Formats: sequence, structure tokens, C-alpha cells
Amino acid sequence: MRLADLCEIKFNMSDVDFWIYARGTEKSLGMPTTDPDNNEKKIGIKVKEEAKDKLDPKYLFYVFMNLNNSQYWQTNGLVYGSTNLRNIRIEDVKNLSF
Repeated sequence: MRLADLCEIKFNMSDVDFWIYARGTEKSLGMPTTDPDNNEKKIGIKVKEEAKDKLDPKYLFYVFMNLNNSQYWQTNGLVYGSTNLRNIRIEDVKNLSF
């Protein structure tokens, strides 16, 4: 099952459970946040209502914290861009398997 099957995942979403940083330094990529400021550089993630019995949004937040701390995006070749401004693709987030 892919994350996209359980969640809405888009840029510039305002009504979300949390965001992850999609652009910035390599260290900040994929880091989850609940701060709504500057969300055009963040990927919004909202667990679909019909999936809330399968996936808790708070648990998913901690899953993304673990992915960031373990440098999942970097070690799996999912970081793109120049040396100073790095990116992760929304498709890579949507294709995470559970």
C-alpha cells in the first residue's frame, strides 16, 4: 500500500495534518512540521477520513521524523537539485510503501 492511497499529498495545502520540507538544505529535507508559515515550499500531508482507522496522523508525523533522522531521502538517492538548494519530489513521497 502506498502513502498516496491513505493520504492527500499536495503542495500549497492549508488544511493538513502536517507538512514536510520539500526544498531547502539537505538536512531539512523531509523534516515534518506543523508550522503553517511559508507552506509553498512544503508538501502538505492529510490522512484521508476513510483511512484514519488504519493510520493515525500523529503516528505518521513520527514516521516522517524517523525518515528524516535516518536520512532516508539522502541514502536512497531521492534528493535532487544544486548544491545549496536541494529538493525532494512529491511523487517520491506519494510512493512510500506501508
